[in-house]
Amino acid sequence: MDHKCIFLGYEGLGIYNLSDNALRLMPITFRGQHIEPTKSDDYQRGLRNITKLKSLSDFSAEEQKEFKGLLESTDGGAHYYGDFYHSGYESSLIDLKDQYFITNTVRALKRVNHTLYVYDGSGFIIIDLGNRRIQGFFNNRISGEGSKGVPDSLRGHYGSDFTMIYALSKLDPTDLDIFMVHA
Repeated sequence: MDHKCIFLGYEGLGIYNLSDNALRLMPITFRGQHIEPTKSDDYQRGLRNITKLKSLSDFSAEEQKEFKGLLESTDGGAHYYGDFYHSGYESSLIDLKDQYFITNTVRALKRVNHTLYVYDGSGFIIIDLGNRRIQGFFNNRISGEGSKGVPDSLRGHYGSDFTMIYALSKLDPTDLDIFMVHA
């Protein structure tokens, strides 16, 4: 992959070949209240060749390995936990399986066994990585940012797999300890 640049961006997963000015792109339409619809055609005007792929399996085995390396890299504070990716550069937490931005105000993130604990700019998010159930506690007094619609967005997208926690006392004491010590 000497003359190639691999990326995960708002447009999707892609490989830009520097030597022939060509792009191979698996478009992903990320959804969520935190992003604008993609306008990938804007940056593609100067490219010689654009090939849009339908799935990850359309990339070669070597390229798929490179994408996995990209997602598992911890550059800039990035983290990859199965279906969930935290971009350290943008403080975003993305559900790659659902192509959904959960939040873009991650302040701290910790994995304990099969649970992902997220200190968000507006509260706490707990994700069970096994069954993908999500709990959230949001209060603008935590960091002064307000929930910015995150609870409604999560409830709307995940439905019954999202549980709103209305008081810290309702959190499991073990979960609360993790947030208070590690977040």
